[in-house]
Amino acid sequence: MLYIAATVILALSCSKKAVLPEEPDVQETGATLQVMALFAPGQLGDNGYADAVMGGLYSLKKEGTLPDASSVDVRFISTDTYRETLNQLSAWLKKTDNPFYGKTYEHRLVVITEPYMLEWFDDLYSQFRETDEFLVLKVSGEDVRMAAEDYALGEKLHGLNISAAASAQAFCDYMKATRPEEKTLPFFRLYSEQIVSHRDSLYEVFSRELGGKNSVYLTPLSTEASEGIFSSTYETTALESAFQWANMMQVAFNEELNSFAVVDLGAANTGWDYFLMDAPEKSFTSLLLDARPMSLASRFIITRDFGKALSQWFVRWARGDKMPAMEVHGAWDGYCTDNIPKNH
Repeated sequence: MLYIAATVILALSCSKKAVLPEEPDVQETGATLQVMALFAPGQLGDNGYADAVMGGLYSLKKEGTLPDASSVDVRFISTDTYRETLNQLSAWLKKTDNPFYGKTYEHRLVVITEPYMLEWFDDLYSQFRETDEFLVLKVSGEDVRMAAEDYALGEKLHGLNISAAASAQAFCDYMKATRPEEKTLPFFRLYSEQIVSHRDSLYEVFSRELGGKNSVYLTPLSTEASEGIFSSTYETTALESAFQWANMMQVAFNEELNSFAVVDLGAANTGWDYFLMDAPEKSFTSLLLDARPMSLASRFIITRDFGKALSQWFVRWARGDKMPAMEVHGAWDGYCTDNIPKNH
Protein backbone atom coordinates (compact mmCIF):
# COMPACT_ATOMS: atom_id res chain seq x y z
CA MET A 1 0.00 0.00 0.00
CA LEU A 2 2.86 2.30 0.83
CA TYR A 3 4.44 1.49 -2.52
CA ILE A 4 1.24 2.42 -4.43
CA ALA A 5 0.97 5.81 -2.64
CA ALA A 6 4.58 6.63 -3.43
CA THR A 7 4.02 5.76 -7.08
CA VAL A 8 0.99 8.06 -7.30
CA ILE A 9 2.90 10.94 -5.72
CA LEU A 10 5.81 10.45 -8.13
CA ALA A 11 3.45 10.35 -11.10
CA LEU A 12 1.76 13.58 -10.06
CA SER A 13 5.07 15.32 -9.56
CA CYS A 14 6.25 14.27 -13.02
CA SER A 15 3.04 15.20 -14.77
CA LYS A 16 3.23 18.84 -13.65
CA LYS A 17 6.47 20.71 -14.29
CA ALA A 18 7.64 23.28 -11.78
CA VAL A 19 7.09 26.84 -13.06
CA LEU A 20 10.12 29.07 -12.35
CA PRO A 21 10.04 32.88 -12.66
CA GLU A 22 11.43 33.95 -16.02
CA GLU A 23 14.45 36.25 -16.11
CA PRO A 24 13.64 39.54 -17.80
CA ASP A 25 15.21 40.07 -21.19
CA VAL A 26 18.12 42.47 -20.94
CA GLN A 27 18.40 44.50 -24.10
CA GLU A 28 21.55 46.54 -24.27
CA THR A 29 20.80 49.43 -26.58
CA GLY A 30 23.92 51.49 -25.89
CA ALA A 31 24.22 55.20 -25.11
CA THR A 32 21.52 57.51 -26.39
CA LEU A 33 23.58 60.68 -25.87
CA GLN A 34 26.96 61.68 -27.28
CA VAL A 35 29.37 64.47 -26.38
CA MET A 36 32.04 65.50 -28.88
CA ALA A 37 34.76 67.96 -27.79
CA LEU A 38 36.73 69.93 -30.37
CA PHE A 39 40.15 71.07 -29.20
CA ALA A 40 42.26 73.68 -30.97
CA PRO A 41 45.49 72.45 -32.65
CA GLY A 42 48.15 71.62 -30.08
CA GLN A 43 45.87 72.58 -27.21
CA LEU A 44 45.78 69.38 -25.18
CA GLY A 45 48.61 68.67 -22.79
CA ASP A 46 48.74 72.23 -21.44
CA ASN A 47 48.50 71.17 -17.78
CA GLY A 48 45.81 73.80 -17.52
CA TYR A 49 42.64 74.82 -19.31
CA ALA A 50 42.41 72.16 -22.05
CA ASP A 51 43.35 69.32 -19.72
CA ALA A 52 40.72 70.53 -17.24
CA VAL A 53 38.14 70.43 -20.03
CA MET A 54 39.14 66.85 -20.82
CA GLY A 55 38.84 65.95 -17.14
CA GLY A 56 35.34 67.43 -17.07
CA LEU A 57 34.36 65.42 -20.13
CA TYR A 58 35.44 62.08 -18.77
CA SER A 59 34.07 62.72 -15.30
CA LEU A 60 30.75 61.78 -16.92
CA LYS A 61 31.93 58.19 -17.06
CA LYS A 62 32.78 58.06 -13.35
CA GLU A 63 30.41 56.17 -11.11
CA GLY A 64 27.95 58.48 -9.40
CA THR A 65 28.29 61.41 -11.79
CA LEU A 66 25.18 60.43 -13.73
CA PRO A 67 22.37 58.05 -12.72
CA ASP A 68 23.39 55.97 -15.73
CA ALA A 69 26.92 56.74 -16.92
CA SER A 70 26.50 54.31 -19.81
CA SER A 71 23.85 56.59 -21.33
CA VAL A 72 26.53 59.01 -22.62
CA ASP A 73 29.34 58.38 -25.08
CA VAL A 74 32.27 60.81 -24.94
CA ARG A 75 34.62 61.54 -27.83
CA PHE A 76 37.09 64.26 -28.72
CA ILE A 77 39.05 65.61 -31.70
CA SER A 78 42.56 66.93 -31.13
CA THR A 79 44.85 67.37 -34.14
CA ASP A 80 47.88 69.43 -35.15
CA THR A 81 46.14 71.52 -37.81
CA TYR A 82 42.94 73.39 -38.48
CA ARG A 83 42.36 71.43 -41.71
CA GLU A 84 42.63 68.02 -40.04
CA THR A 85 40.26 69.14 -37.27
CA LEU A 86 37.76 70.17 -39.93
CA ASN A 87 38.13 66.86 -41.79
CA GLN A 88 37.58 64.78 -38.67
CA LEU A 89 34.52 66.79 -37.66
CA SER A 90 33.07 66.39 -41.15
CA ALA A 91 33.55 62.62 -40.94
CA TRP A 92 31.98 62.47 -37.47
CA LEU A 93 28.90 64.36 -38.65
CA LYS A 94 27.99 61.48 -40.94
CA LYS A 95 28.12 58.92 -38.10
CA THR A 96 24.91 59.48 -36.17
CA ASP A 97 24.57 55.90 -34.92
CA ASN A 98 26.14 54.23 -31.93
CA PRO A 99 28.98 52.20 -33.55
CA PHE A 100 28.45 49.16 -31.29
CA TYR A 101 24.67 48.91 -31.14
CA GLY A 102 23.59 50.61 -34.35
CA LYS A 103 21.05 52.82 -32.61
CA THR A 104 20.85 56.50 -33.57
CA TYR A 105 21.90 58.94 -30.85
CA GLU A 106 18.90 60.91 -29.64
CA HIS A 107 20.95 64.00 -28.76
CA ARG A 108 24.52 65.07 -29.45
CA LEU A 109 26.46 67.92 -27.87
CA VAL A 110 29.47 69.54 -29.53
CA VAL A 111 31.84 71.31 -27.12
CA ILE A 112 33.98 74.01 -28.76
CA THR A 113 36.93 74.91 -26.55
CA GLU A 114 37.92 78.18 -28.26
CA PRO A 115 35.40 80.76 -29.52
CA TYR A 116 37.39 81.57 -32.68
CA MET A 117 36.78 77.99 -33.82
CA LEU A 118 33.10 78.79 -34.41
CA GLU A 119 33.89 80.33 -37.78
CA TRP A 120 35.95 77.29 -38.84
CA PHE A 121 32.80 75.18 -39.20
CA ASP A 122 30.62 77.72 -40.99
CA ASP A 123 30.09 75.44 -43.99
CA LEU A 124 29.21 72.46 -41.79
CA TYR A 125 26.45 73.86 -39.59
CA SER A 126 23.78 72.96 -42.14
CA GLN A 127 24.80 69.29 -41.77
CA PHE A 128 24.07 69.12 -38.06
CA ARG A 129 20.79 67.56 -36.98
CA GLU A 130 17.96 69.52 -35.40
CA THR A 131 18.57 67.71 -32.10
CA ASP A 132 22.30 68.56 -32.00
CA GLU A 133 23.44 71.29 -29.59
CA PHE A 134 26.61 73.34 -29.14
CA LEU A 135 28.46 74.53 -26.05
CA VAL A 136 31.21 77.08 -26.66
CA LEU A 137 33.60 77.98 -23.86
CA LYS A 138 35.30 81.26 -22.86
CA VAL A 139 32.66 83.53 -24.40
CA SER A 140 30.37 86.34 -23.33
CA GLY A 141 26.60 86.41 -23.56
CA GLU A 142 26.85 88.84 -26.46
CA ASP A 143 29.22 86.47 -28.28
CA VAL A 144 26.64 83.68 -27.97
CA ARG A 145 23.80 85.88 -29.14
CA MET A 146 25.70 87.07 -32.21
CA ALA A 147 27.01 83.61 -33.13
CA ALA A 148 23.56 82.07 -32.77
CA GLU A 149 22.27 84.67 -35.17
CA ASP A 150 25.19 84.51 -37.62
CA TYR A 151 25.12 80.72 -37.93
CA ALA A 152 21.32 80.31 -37.51
CA LEU A 153 21.78 78.10 -34.45
CA GLY A 154 19.10 79.71 -32.31
CA GLU A 155 18.64 78.11 -28.89
CA LYS A 156 20.94 75.21 -29.82
CA LEU A 157 24.01 77.33 -28.99
CA HIS A 158 25.09 77.77 -25.38
CA GLY A 159 28.02 79.52 -23.70
CA LEU A 160 30.01 78.79 -20.55
CA ASN A 161 32.72 80.95 -19.03
CA ILE A 162 34.66 81.64 -15.82
CA SER A 163 35.69 85.19 -14.97
CA ALA A 164 39.16 85.87 -13.55
CA ALA A 165 38.36 89.49 -12.61
CA ALA A 166 38.79 88.99 -8.86
CA SER A 167 42.24 87.43 -9.31
CA ALA A 168 43.29 90.25 -11.65
CA GLN A 169 42.25 92.76 -8.99
CA ALA A 170 44.20 90.84 -6.35
CA PHE A 171 47.32 90.93 -8.52
CA CYS A 172 46.99 94.68 -9.08
CA ASP A 173 46.67 95.18 -5.32
CA TYR A 174 49.80 93.09 -4.82
CA MET A 175 51.71 95.15 -7.41
CA LYS A 176 50.67 98.43 -5.79
CA ALA A 177 51.63 97.18 -2.34
CA THR A 178 55.05 95.81 -3.28
CA ARG A 179 56.13 98.13 -6.11
CA PRO A 180 53.89 101.25 -6.05
CA GLU A 181 56.21 103.10 -8.42
CA GLU A 182 55.70 100.55 -11.20
CA LYS A 183 52.87 101.49 -13.56
CA THR A 184 53.40 99.17 -16.55
CA LEU A 185 52.66 95.50 -16.99
CA PRO A 186 53.90 93.18 -19.79
CA PHE A 187 51.15 90.76 -20.80
CA PHE A 188 51.97 87.73 -22.98
CA ARG A 189 49.13 86.03 -24.86
CA LEU A 190 49.22 83.20 -27.38
CA TYR A 191 47.04 85.29 -29.72
CA SER A 192 46.36 88.99 -30.17
CA GLU A 193 43.00 90.60 -29.48
CA GLN A 194 42.51 90.97 -33.25
CA ILE A 195 42.50 87.17 -33.58
CA VAL A 196 40.92 86.13 -30.29
CA SER A 197 38.50 88.13 -28.16
CA HIS A 198 39.59 87.14 -24.67
CA ARG A 199 36.72 87.02 -22.19
CA ASP A 200 38.61 86.45 -18.94
CA SER A 201 38.44 90.12 -17.77
CA LEU A 202 42.21 90.29 -17.17
CA TYR A 203 43.07 93.07 -19.61
CA GLU A 204 40.07 95.16 -18.58
CA VAL A 205 40.99 95.04 -14.88
CA PHE A 206 44.72 95.62 -15.45
CA SER A 207 44.21 98.63 -17.70
CA ARG A 208 41.65 100.15 -15.32
CA GLU A 209 43.74 99.68 -12.20
CA LEU A 210 47.15 100.60 -13.63
CA GLY A 211 46.19 103.80 -15.42
CA GLY A 212 44.81 103.02 -18.85
CA LYS A 213 45.44 100.87 -21.91
CA ASN A 214 48.96 102.22 -22.41
CA SER A 215 49.99 100.72 -19.08
CA VAL A 216 49.50 97.14 -20.33
CA TYR A 217 51.88 95.90 -23.03
CA LEU A 218 50.30 93.00 -24.93
CA THR A 219 52.66 90.65 -26.76
CA PRO A 220 51.12 87.83 -28.86
CA LEU A 221 53.29 84.84 -29.74
CA SER A 222 51.25 83.42 -32.63
CA THR A 223 49.88 85.33 -35.62
CA GLU A 224 47.15 82.89 -36.70
CA ALA A 225 44.74 80.90 -34.57
CA SER A 226 45.27 77.83 -36.75
CA GLU A 227 48.97 77.75 -35.84
CA GLY A 228 48.38 76.38 -32.36
CA ILE A 229 51.62 76.58 -30.41
CA PHE A 230 53.75 77.29 -33.47
CA SER A 231 54.68 80.92 -34.01
CA SER A 232 55.51 81.97 -37.56
CA THR A 233 56.15 85.47 -36.21
CA TYR A 234 59.27 84.23 -34.46
CA GLU A 235 59.83 81.23 -36.77
CA THR A 236 59.83 78.85 -33.85
CA THR A 237 57.39 77.10 -31.53
CA ALA A 238 55.48 79.26 -29.11
CA LEU A 239 57.00 77.15 -26.33
CA GLU A 240 60.51 78.22 -27.37
CA SER A 241 59.34 81.81 -27.78
CA ALA A 242 57.89 81.70 -24.27
CA PHE A 243 61.26 80.65 -22.89
CA GLN A 244 62.99 83.45 -24.80
CA TRP A 245 60.51 86.09 -23.64
CA ALA A 246 60.90 84.94 -20.03
CA ASN A 247 64.64 85.41 -20.44
CA MET A 248 64.07 88.92 -21.78
CA MET A 249 61.82 89.67 -18.83
CA GLN A 250 64.71 88.74 -16.55
CA VAL A 251 66.91 91.22 -18.42
CA ALA A 252 64.25 93.93 -17.97
CA PHE A 253 64.03 93.08 -14.27
CA ASN A 254 67.80 93.30 -13.87
CA GLU A 255 67.67 96.76 -15.43
CA GLU A 256 64.82 97.74 -13.08
CA LEU A 257 62.34 98.20 -15.92
CA ASN A 258 59.66 95.65 -15.03
CA SER A 259 59.07 93.42 -12.03
CA PHE A 260 55.86 91.69 -13.12
CA ALA A 261 54.53 89.76 -16.10
CA VAL A 262 51.21 88.11 -16.90
CA VAL A 263 51.30 84.94 -19.02
CA ASP A 264 48.45 83.28 -20.93
CA LEU A 265 50.06 80.95 -23.47
CA GLY A 266 48.13 77.70 -23.13
CA ALA A 267 50.39 74.71 -23.71
CA ALA A 268 53.29 77.12 -24.29
CA ASN A 269 53.13 78.14 -20.61
CA THR A 270 55.50 75.23 -20.16
CA GLY A 271 58.25 77.16 -21.97
CA TRP A 272 57.87 80.01 -19.48
CA ASP A 273 58.02 77.54 -16.59
CA TYR A 274 61.21 76.02 -17.97
CA PHE A 275 62.88 79.38 -17.52
CA LEU A 276 61.42 79.97 -14.06
CA MET A 277 62.68 76.61 -12.80
CA ASP A 278 66.25 77.78 -13.38
CA ALA A 279 65.77 81.53 -12.87
CA PRO A 280 68.14 83.57 -10.67
CA GLU A 281 67.28 83.89 -7.00
CA LYS A 282 66.22 87.49 -7.58
CA SER A 283 63.73 87.39 -10.40
CA PHE A 284 60.56 89.01 -11.68
CA THR A 285 57.11 87.84 -10.57
CA SER A 286 54.92 85.93 -13.01
CA LEU A 287 51.16 85.44 -13.02
CA LEU A 288 50.08 82.47 -15.17
CA LEU A 289 46.48 81.92 -16.24
CA ASP A 290 45.02 78.41 -16.08
CA ALA A 291 48.21 76.86 -14.74
CA ARG A 292 48.99 74.26 -12.12
CA PRO A 293 50.90 74.91 -8.88
CA MET A 294 54.69 74.71 -8.69
CA SER A 295 56.98 75.35 -5.74
CA LEU A 296 58.38 78.64 -7.05
CA ALA A 297 58.24 81.79 -4.92
CA SER A 298 57.95 84.22 -7.85
CA ARG A 299 55.23 82.30 -9.69
CA PHE A 300 51.56 83.03 -9.04
CA ILE A 301 48.71 81.25 -10.80
CA ILE A 302 45.02 81.70 -11.57
CA THR A 303 43.06 78.45 -11.73
CA ARG A 304 39.66 78.40 -13.42
CA ASP A 305 37.90 75.11 -12.72
CA PHE A 306 36.43 74.43 -16.16
CA GLY A 307 36.43 70.72 -15.39
CA LYS A 308 33.96 71.16 -12.54
CA ALA A 309 31.87 73.71 -14.45
CA LEU A 310 31.61 71.40 -17.46
CA SER A 311 30.83 68.31 -15.43
CA GLN A 312 27.93 70.01 -13.67
CA TRP A 313 26.68 71.51 -16.95
CA PHE A 314 26.79 68.09 -18.63
CA VAL A 315 24.82 66.41 -15.85
CA ARG A 316 21.96 68.87 -16.24
CA TRP A 317 22.04 68.58 -20.03
CA ALA A 318 22.07 64.77 -19.89
CA ARG A 319 19.01 64.61 -17.68
CA GLY A 320 17.09 66.81 -20.11
CA ASP A 321 17.13 70.20 -18.36
CA LYS A 322 16.60 73.27 -20.52
CA MET A 323 20.07 74.79 -20.60
CA PRO A 324 20.63 78.56 -20.45
CA ALA A 325 22.04 80.48 -23.38
CA MET A 326 24.90 81.68 -21.15
CA GLU A 327 26.36 80.61 -17.81
CA VAL A 328 29.17 82.46 -16.00
CA HIS A 329 31.14 81.50 -12.90
CA GLY A 330 33.96 83.20 -11.02
CA ALA A 331 35.53 83.72 -7.61
CA TRP A 332 32.08 84.42 -6.15
CA ASP A 333 31.05 80.77 -6.46
CA GLY A 334 34.47 79.14 -6.06
CA TYR A 335 35.22 78.33 -9.70
CA CYS A 336 38.20 80.73 -9.92
CA THR A 337 40.99 80.60 -7.36
CA ASP A 338 44.57 81.88 -7.12
CA ASN A 339 47.62 81.85 -4.86
CA ILE A 340 48.22 85.62 -4.94
CA PRO A 341 49.08 86.95 -1.45
CA LYS A 342 46.14 88.91 -0.05
CA ASN A 343 47.74 90.34 3.10
CA HIS A 344 50.51 92.75 2.12
